[in-house]
Amino acid sequence: MSLDRNWNLVMRPNQWSDIVGQSQYVGMFQTMVNTHSFPSFSILGGPPGVGKSLIAELIGKSLTCTGEGQVPCGQCANCKSFDSGKSMRVIKYDMPNIGEDTIEEVITNIFKVDSTGTRVFILEEAHVMNRDRIQTRFLEGTTRIPEDVYIIICTTQPYSLIPALRNRASMFMLETPSDDECIELIRRASERFGFELPSIDIMTHFVKMNRNSPRGILQTLESLALSGSMDDDVLRTFLRMQGTTVFCDVLCALLDNTKSVYDFITVLHEDKEIDCVQIVRGLRDFVLSVLLEVSLGEKQAIPSEERKKVQRFLKEQGDKQLLRITDFLGGINNTDYISNSDAMFKLVSLKLKLLDLTTRKIISDSREDAAEARMKSISDTVTKTRDTAVRKVISGDSFITSKESLKGHLGGL
Repeated sequence: MSLDRNWNLVMRPNQWSDIVGQSQYVGMFQTMVNTHSFPSFSILGGPPGVGKSLIAELIGKSLTCTGEGQVPCGQCANCKSFDSGKSMRVIKYDMPNIGEDTIEEVITNIFKVDSTGTRVFILEEAHVMNRDRIQTRFLEGTTRIPEDVYIIICTTQPYSLIPALRNRASMFMLETPSDDECIELIRRASERFGFELPSIDIMTHFVKMNRNSPRGILQTLESLALSGSMDDDVLRTFLRMQGTTVFCDVLCALLDNTKSVYDFITVLHEDKEIDCVQIVRGLRDFVLSVLLEVSLGEKQAIPSEERKKVQRFLKEQGDKQLLRITDFLGGINNTDYISNSDAMFKLVSLKLKLLDLTTRKIISDSREDAAEARMKSISDTVTKTRDTAVRKVISGDSFITSKESLKGHLGGL
């Protein structure tokens, strides 16, 4: 297995076909470059680690390529200088690391006229620029962008840029790659670095753990490769993965109103390998998988016995209990730090809420049953009294004629 350092650097795309994800933009960017219609001022927005900088650099490499045919050609002087990291045509500025005393110099350099050829300026996280002074100064420069100059802003917070600046640029919002696209990235890394491809559940866990961030996935894989073996057993231990059986047991214990909170805690401790943090984070996907099967008939990777068990509890408990669980899971932010004890406390709190809802329902049902029984008793008594009175009329006997007498017959109800 190759132990090249910095896998993200090694996996940087040299051609458009090397990009994983962003399929809605890759073809469009290629066409814009080939037809010389790429905007002179653009913004690439999106979450961290989705490839904004990589795509901006590939756009820059393509725009400055002087080769014939497919661009970037990888063979011209500009492409070679870019690949060596010495390009004078594609210039990057990491705005958070530039002091305000030098930003004026940067802005002047960007907007000055230069007849030596195409230049591409990539501004990383430009939203950190002072809104009132620097961004306004930059906005003024965009009214006179020289020919053959392209400015690309990469930012995780495009709406921190002043509206006038956003309106003047062409904005492209990059999306988080899908699970399948991230798994394809792992396959390519496996081929490039020579490690055995992990099982599909481990790759899926990698993707979820890194929030579908290609950069995060490659960093995690690199760390594991440098630490030694990457077989499935080692990876499972490292990741402390929970199988669907654990999620099934926890979900059913939550839904089972015959289990006390102490029974629930026992379930959490039955398996010493249970990681409550992973339970909290993974239960949402498991519940969603179950709902997709129940509601839409979309087959998910859930064993049949577990599926039947969960479905039985869902039918018995109804929608209110499930609503409580989905509200709880929807409030979990996978980007937040959470300790194992915090995660267990959250699960126990949820169980207590579900038990409280069940208790209230039992009390409510009991009251309804008691009221219904009382009304039935009154109805039966009235019917019996009426029938007795009718019999007395038929037999010629006197019968009740006053409300007071009727109340006496119904007393005690």
